[in-house]
Amino acid sequence: MQGIGGSGLYSLTFIIFPEISTPEMSQVIGAAAGAVAMAGILGPVLGGVITHYTTWRWIFWINGPIGIIPLIVFIIAWPKPHQIIHAPRRSWKQLDLIGAVLVIAASVCVVFAFQQGGIMPDSWNKPIFIVPLVIGCLCYVLLFCWEVAVAKYWAGSFATMFPLHLIKHRVYMGYVLVTLIGGFPYFMFIYTLPLRLQVVNENSQLVAGLALLPMVGAVAVFSSAAAIINTKKNLIFETLLTGALFSVLWTALLSTLKNVPWIEGKMYGFQVFIGIGFGLMVSTTSLGGGLERELKDTTVAQGIIAQVRVLGGSIGIAATTAIMGTTLRRDLAKYPHLAGTEGQAERVEVVNADAFRQSMQVCAAITGVGVLATFLVWRKERIGYTERRRQQMENAQKLRRQEGEVEKVGKV
Repeated sequence: MQGIGGSGLYSLTFIIFPEISTPEMSQVIGAAAGAVAMAGILGPVLGGVITHYTTWRWIFWINGPIGIIPLIVFIIAWPKPHQIIHAPRRSWKQLDLIGAVLVIAASVCVVFAFQQGGIMPDSWNKPIFIVPLVIGCLCYVLLFCWEVAVAKYWAGSFATMFPLHLIKHRVYMGYVLVTLIGGFPYFMFIYTLPLRLQVVNENSQLVAGLALLPMVGAVAVFSSAAAIINTKKNLIFETLLTGALFSVLWTALLSTLKNVPWIEGKMYGFQVFIGIGFGLMVSTTSLGGGLERELKDTTVAQGIIAQVRVLGGSIGIAATTAIMGTTLRRDLAKYPHLAGTEGQAERVEVVNADAFRQSMQVCAAITGVGVLATFLVWRKERIGYTERRRQQMENAQKLRRQEGEVEKVGKV
């Protein structure tokens, strides 16, 4: 239930913002992206504070008031009936249930497979890993085949989950790929650093959570800055490439942290690079993806970008779980005589530090691929955001006129 509610809130934010803002207010997308990124960081921070002073159950007690306040504001700010421009509505029959089931099944099965591989390191060649991974990959293939079939035989009959014309769109798919890759190291880091600080550096949950704060300011500043810059001039490719390069930089630098009982000061400096890299990427991918679609594809195009960011993060967390589990069991198996002793606790610290280093090295390799993926969004001829938004509105009006004419002919 939490996943269903959270996914709706997460994706609908990026769908509603472009609809209620004028072309000159595109920086709100950067603000929204920055808010989402900061929320991802503040979650572990507040979690550390809460569990330090109370119990983990209070996390769920405070979720209610936190959710009710913005809900009240949302209801108050919602436009009155006379202020709403009524757009054509789709019927429930056009809901792409097959596509939705395939997307959910594919995502869940792939993530589940890698999580099981991490929990049980001897399961890589067993059905519990192989079967869900194969099913997940097969669902992705079936999803593509389904979208091809809909485009060929039932065009316009379904509001597809992943329209074929978007799949064929090189630049848009570039944004999707960069978003997927960008979510991998970001969520992995948010998951692994507090764990490392507690196990290796023997800090409390409070300190482990507060240690993430340097990222918050950097993400807020650079996500907003990216939106403002690209509103005035289309420098989306350059912004995205810069963010991708900073992502490679911070993952490589974090792999140099040593296994020492104290927190190295340079770790806080490296987090600023994280904020720069992810901040530039998170708002730019949303902004760029919005430029490449037509208004009729707003919901699905923004929803895809929101979904793949979380999917990339889920795969990242699953990967680090696999690295941690495999490294821990392999190392401790070499020292059975240390079971239950202080020496075993010391080995756990060493293994956690080594697993963190390996995770960051994997992230560095993945983000290197992300740098190459940014070249998919390159355009020789570019237009500004404001001009493109007006162009999209004109195209939408033309489409509505054409649909109206077709409907009149059908009635005759």
